[in-house]
Amino acid sequence: MAGVWFLGVCLWGFGLLPAPAPSHALYLGLVEITHPEGEGESSLQIKVFYDDLQSGIRAGYPKAFQPSDPESWADKNKPLIQAYFRARLLVWVNRQAVSFHLQSVSLQQDAYFMQFRIKCPAEWDLLQVKADFLMELFPDQTNVVQAAHGKQKRFGRTTSANPGLEFPF
Repeated sequence: MAGVWFLGVCLWGFGLLPAPAPSHALYLGLVEITHPEGEGESSLQIKVFYDDLQSGIRAGYPKAFQPSDPESWADKNKPLIQAYFRARLLVWVNRQAVSFHLQSVSLQQDAYFMQFRIKCPAEWDLLQVKADFLMELFPDQTNVVQAAHGKQKRFGRTTSANPGLEFPF
């Protein structure tokens, strides 16, 4: 077995085999929903690798997608980012759908941090989240969801096999 591996490395080194395709080691998104108890508004933050988000937007909106460097890309594609997450991240509070509005996008190292505002009921009994963003491109994408309602916190993860979560409060 070691001989086959050595032969493969030698052939690749001499240019007789193509270089291995670069692979993305981790397909991960983070969703954080924070609701101050008794308030009619919540914050929603999403963190994803910038190249994954750009791939998702390019695939979902190929004609409107505006390529650019990572620093200015989000400003040029803000309406597409908003539309993408409205389709791929669904939130219900007390079994009623809530909408959210993109406030800002910042690039920190290799990830975009997107801040949204949610209009919602002041009191929560149940939070439901369907977070299947980027799963249409990356079947092994996992999205970790943290929800905080006042001092209560709930955690979960979504996958392509199980894209929805319910958090009772």
